[in-house]
Amino acid sequence: MRHARSILALLCLWLCPAAWAVTLQEMSLEELIASSTYIVRGRVEGVAGLESGAGGVPAAPSSGGPVLYTEYSVRVSEVLQGETAPGLLRVALPGGRTGGRQQVFSGVPVLLPGKEYVLFLWRGRSGRIQLVGMTQGLLEVRRGAGVAMAERQPGDGMLLNRKTGLPVHDLGMRVSLPGLRSRVASSTQRRGTSQ
Repeated sequence: MRHARSILALLCLWLCPAAWAVTLQEMSLEELIASSTYIVRGRVEGVAGLESGAGGVPAAPSSGGPVLYTEYSVRVSEVLQGETAPGLLRVALPGGRTGGRQQVFSGVPVLLPGKEYVLFLWRGRSGRIQLVGMTQGLLEVRRGAGVAMAERQPGDGMLLNRKTGLPVHDLGMRVSLPGLRSRVASSTQRRGTSQ
């Protein structure tokens, strides 16, 4: 009976395209801050497609073919956390288009040239800089009549509660830039005193 249930579960995954959607662990703002090597505000200046194994992008696992990446050049205007100077920062995300081929990964956001974002970033062992929590680690900067806001819309994937493992509804995120600066500084100070 156990074997039959396993086969049925695999069959459902294969036949149900929605089952291939991304599942991410829900991250609060504090968790995003604590997990980030860098938190920067900047504007996307350039976009380039890369193939794994080229341009500093790690080679794909031997079991699969090459993975395509999109490398975004972000002109950093403010560093909220981390040891990086304002300037040009290259952020690589899985999925992209190069050489007439395209790969898309659910849960990976697309950054638009000319748009300003707050990015929660980490540097992997490969040296590649990536987003923390995929869509959760990218907030678009919007300026209204009042103070500038950093926000993201709810994502299209499934979020799981860290403690229960149960699905939760993604509500997106909205925080003022001054409020974000204050929370990053407070988090950094707490981590510094706890060490």
